[in-house]
Amino acid sequence: TIDAAIATYRHLQAVFPDTPEARLSFAFAGQLLLKQRRPDDALAQFVRHLQAGGEVGEEALAGRATALEELHRTADADAA
Repeated sequence: TIDAAIATYRHLQAVFPDTPEARLSFAFAGQLLLKQRRPDDALAQFVRHLQAGGEVGEEALAGRATALEELHRTADADAA
């Protein structure tokens, strides 16, 4: 399930925070959280991915913008 996948990504982030897999998991978890209509949580994951310099920066930027739109933070979404 999506909940199980998110839990697995969060476990990876907690136990192995400095690995490339953990950095990538922030973007994947963010996408899943968007699907669950949890834009606050998704936004936090995308921001962490971008701060960590993850490999899928463009996708994380797009996800961040989507989360901001869903939070009705239009000006921030437009800037993103």
